[in-house]
Amino acid sequence: MEWTPLVTTTMFDGIRADMLTATGGIMTLVLIVVGGGILVRVLMR
Repeated sequence: MEWTPLVTTTMFDGIRADMLTATGGIMTLVLIVVGGGILVRVLMR
């Protein structure tokens, strides 16, 4: 009888890709909000 692992590292490839996508999206949103805030501050002067 051959032993097979229940969890393999390839199972986490999709999760890793999703995490990178989510992190990229959050960082993009933060950059847009910060950039907008700076723009508003500059235009208010």
